[in-house]
Amino acid sequence: MNDVAAYTDDVTFTKCFGDSPTAPRGGQSSSSNETWKTYFNDLDGDGIVGDGEDASTAYASKAITLERLGVAESGYTKKVKAEEDTSYTKSAETYALGNYSYRLRFSPEDGTSSKGLVFYDTLEEAYGSNDHWKGAFSSVDVGYAQRNGVDAKVYYSTVAGCDPNNNEADRDLTDGSKWSATVPDDPSQVTAVAIDLTRNQDGSEYVIKDGQVMLVCVNMVAPENVIPYLYPEKLLAYNVATVSSQVKKTDDAEFQQSATLLTKETTVGLREEERDLVLTKEVTGEGADTGKPFTFTLALTQLIPGKSYDVACDGELVEGDGVSVDAKTVTADDQGCATLGVRLSDGDSLRMTLPLCARYSVTEAGAPEYLAGYELTCDDEPDGDGDGDGDGDGWLPTTNDPLGLLVLGLGAVAACSLICLIALGLRRRRRE
Repeated sequence: MNDVAAYTDDVTFTKCFGDSPTAPRGGQSSSSNETWKTYFNDLDGDGIVGDGEDASTAYASKAITLERLGVAESGYTKKVKAEEDTSYTKSAETYALGNYSYRLRFSPEDGTSSKGLVFYDTLEEAYGSNDHWKGAFSSVDVGYAQRNGVDAKVYYSTVAGCDPNNNEADRDLTDGSKWSATVPDDPSQVTAVAIDLTRNQDGSEYVIKDGQVMLVCVNMVAPENVIPYLYPEKLLAYNVATVSSQVKKTDDAEFQQSATLLTKETTVGLREEERDLVLTKEVTGEGADTGKPFTFTLALTQLIPGKSYDVACDGELVEGDGVSVDAKTVTADDQGCATLGVRLSDGDSLRMTLPLCARYSVTEAGAPEYLAGYELTCDDEPDGDGDGDGDGDGWLPTTNDPLGLLVLGLGAVAACSLICLIALGLRRRRRE
């Protein structure tokens, strides 16, 4: 039932009543409706209701019957969604260090209910004889269960070979040699997870009936270097999950132990991602020779084996103007490595479009009058690559925002040379 009231100071407005809780709604007396009495009493706040009040309030009421939607899919299912996707499906694709999530979903068959519900997931071990890749475990999201009053408990295994999907002995969550209720300091070491959904938050047994749904999400992170899984052929990650429960039909008196249900295979692929790496030379300081060329070596790894990469300057192939390189293109070897020698003067720059996961290292040949040491900074914070050594190497960041990596000269000298390494212009394309 939906009730509304509208107030007007135009007393000539027809079909209005005093703002009394006994005013009719939809032609029916409302004096017995406690909600109506509470909310529609003295709407204008003047302390006068009923016969002593101007007929300035119109009332309306509408009764609506809502039919419960049926569950479109019953049983135990597992689907996956990459961070950029809008829905869960049987397969997905993600990027280097991309976040993706497996959704475990259970709904009893029509005319049945279940209890003793435990979800198990042996993480991405369903590859069989297929070449494959594996992501790293991140977390388990039990928010849906908690919002529905279920006391969801998550257990983690870091034991190699612990396979609750296929080995009943590995489903014993009281076995402390295999399972722990504490997430490890390094979540990527987790090999399997179990989600105990047997109890409500008030301590009673959790029973799920037909037409109801329980959801849990297992969150993962893709590898940093995706190139080996895209070339020479595209590989997938494979996953299945199981659920253990007791089941009874509506007319049965007792629950019976159900056979463990296994989901169908879910797969995750990888996508190629590119970003421009720009190398710019800056020479500053009193007495600095801005025309002096400096020699650098740019070493690259985690490239696509055998692929050639163009070397450009402000969008044009390098032809001169103080910039000289060993080649206009560099070709990665069988290990995905390449080296480029370059000479740059103040204000010169070059550009290369590289896989996002490419790693780089920049070194400069020493010049006596200039400082040879560098400090790597990233957004004004020390050490852009996070390894703590400030050596001028790193890898192209995964953020979608342009990110500058600056190598600064240090020391009490008048002149110093700087290199700016800027990763810009994220490009994403699907590898078919």
